[in-house]
Amino acid sequence: IRRSEMEGQLEALLQGMTPAKALLDMIRAMFTYAWALRQAQADQAAKAIARDIAQVETDIAALLDRIIDASSATVIGAYEARIEKLEREKLTLMEKLDQTTQPQRSFEEVFELALRFLSNPWNIWKNGDLAHKKTTLRLAFSSPLQYCRKNGFSNPDKSLIFRAFGRADGQNFKMAERQGFEPWVRLRAQRFSRPPRSTTPAPLRRNAQVDQARRNL
Repeated sequence: IRRSEMEGQLEALLQGMTPAKALLDMIRAMFTYAWALRQAQADQAAKAIARDIAQVETDIAALLDRIIDASSATVIGAYEARIEKLEREKLTLMEKLDQTTQPQRSFEEVFELALRFLSNPWNIWKNGDLAHKKTTLRLAFSSPLQYCRKNGFSNPDKSLIFRAFGRADGQNFKMAERQGFEPWVRLRAQRFSRPPRSTTPAPLRRNAQVDQARRNL
């Protein structure tokens, strides 16, 4: 089997795995939305931690004022121990704030390379070195490729993401709104002038009332 023939069929296989542009745009929009949502959650967490730090500082200042007014050595020692504990808590909160404020990696570092690979695995295979070629095969296929002299790469075991691309190819898709798929309608609360009539048969209701009366006794 000629090497050029086998590699040519592999390149054709990879080219055929390129998803539609509309699908890639939707995936990029999903990644962007998820990143923005995660960043908003991190900002809210940072604000909560900052409020906790401010509260700890207020407690420390209040304890310092009490130390100035205190005359008992035992009370002063208790205040100092409490202040030391609050200082350690403040340091822990400040470290947590530093870890929460800035993401460890940017959006481009996390998703851009993955999106470039998903958009055109053949391009990375064609222009990459040996390490990129091996990575392309591992990401594009779930198991090693099998080559048949007559049929070539028959029934390749594509990875899950590319199998999903194949099922979605040619379909009309878009991101769902937050309200859901049905028209969003606000329902009014219903009020009853008296309790709704029970649907339990009368004999069962009487038995339940008798049991309740016995329990009350």
